[in-house]
Amino acid sequence: MSKITRRTALSATAATLATASPIAATALAGPSEPAASTALLSLPAGQPDPVLAAIAEHRALMIASARTGAIAGNMYPSEPGYSDALVADGAATEREDAALGRLLRCMPTTLGGVVALLEHLGLPQFHFREYGSHQFEHTILSDAHEIKQQEVLEFPTALAGTIRAMLEREGVSIPALDVAPVAAESNAGHDDPIIALIAKHEAQYETLNEEEISDDERSDRMAEADRTLYQLLMTKPMSGRGIRLLLQHLSRKEWDWDGKSADTILDGAKDAGDKCLAAAAQNFLGRLGDHLAQLVPA
Repeated sequence: MSKITRRTALSATAATLATASPIAATALAGPSEPAASTALLSLPAGQPDPVLAAIAEHRALMIASARTGAIAGNMYPSEPGYSDALVADGAATEREDAALGRLLRCMPTTLGGVVALLEHLGLPQFHFREYGSHQFEHTILSDAHEIKQQEVLEFPTALAGTIRAMLEREGVSIPALDVAPVAAESNAGHDDPIIALIAKHEAQYETLNEEEISDDERSDRMAEADRTLYQLLMTKPMSGRGIRLLLQHLSRKEWDWDGKSADTILDGAKDAGDKCLAAAAQNFLGRLGDHLAQLVPA
């Protein structure tokens, strides 16, 4: 089966909203999201968190794009109005893409906004479209790499900085540290288990860059690094520093051998042949958002 992406799926056949079953219509409205999302989106605050409006705008435009996509997808090229339907769908998709770019650049100002943003970006890429039994491998965020590459690459580090600032406002002091020294200081009495795993994974990745190793050896080392990466994605960070270092590490470009890859470590894991690793990467942001809600009171 060929890989289904946001662009190739636009031409797939989808049921029209007008004739959608009650189950499909309910799914399109998004009731399957965690119940916490609704509460977080309505958290009282002195100043509304701007990311909540950005999420609402993006969702509204995703639904609008789903409608135009369903109309165009159920028409034959020979039908009257087909060209107009394609134009309308293209315009709706462009508006959706523009809203996604704004959302990725809009940093939350509350913990509720952080959790809502991660839950939204962790939804399946076609959450608001109906494609029957198709299983899609990307989330909204990982799929966005195709069209908003720079924003996606900058997003984890920007969000880490936002969380760090929030924690510091609550009196949690986080020293400013570069990622590079992590391996050297990872065993210096820190209790957060995520820090040692970051150091281990980083060290394993460094060995992949050695030139004088066979392809088989490189493959074995990659498999070992992927096992550590799976542990890393499934381990909950227990400190603000651990959260920051984890997001910074996962936002690094993954190792490639031509120096041209634009994928981050997290993006690359979503396309891993190991289904457990791929699933862990796809669900990472949603799990982290849930963990943050428990770690720091909103």
